[in-house]
Amino acid sequence: MQDTKEKKEMRCCIRILRSDAKEYLKQFHYLETVPGGSKSFALIEGGEVRGIVCTLQHGEEIELTRFMLLDNKKNEASRWLAFFLKFLKEITVAERVITFADPNVGHTGSIYRAVGGRLVSEGRDTIGFKVGDKIFSGRNMSYALCGKESRVIPVRLKGKLKFEFLLRS
Repeated sequence: MQDTKEKKEMRCCIRILRSDAKEYLKQFHYLETVPGGSKSFALIEGGEVRGIVCTLQHGEEIELTRFMLLDNKKNEASRWLAFFLKFLKEITVAERVITFADPNVGHTGSIYRAVGGRLVSEGRDTIGFKVGDKIFSGRNMSYALCGKESRVIPVRLKGKLKFEFLLRS
């Protein structure tokens, strides 16, 4: 059995093609998409893909738009997030990282808080749409329908929680 130090050394992040990230997200992430213009990364451990992260750069700020693990064991998400934030600090001059937790799908931001993320704002409640068993915000409706004939039901959506990580202090 390998000790923890050896296992950590086997972890890495690599930049991957958008199309490769899209395949993973389509299978394993509730939103199923890669945001346009984003950079995609694979989280690798022991030579195998363990997760996918997508980011968007906004000046000196990076937005973490997707964070998906294939096997989400207890505390695994916060460990990988801490690892990825350290990786970002090494490869970018960005001052901070922002990300959002969506309470409409049960995300409370606990993984962000666990690694020092600061809740900076709570979005306003909005109206979204339920299509089949999935819920979409207004801006995602074109993706939701995509030529399908489905019953669309308006639903109230809770505002997203915005978190911030300072990379440089």
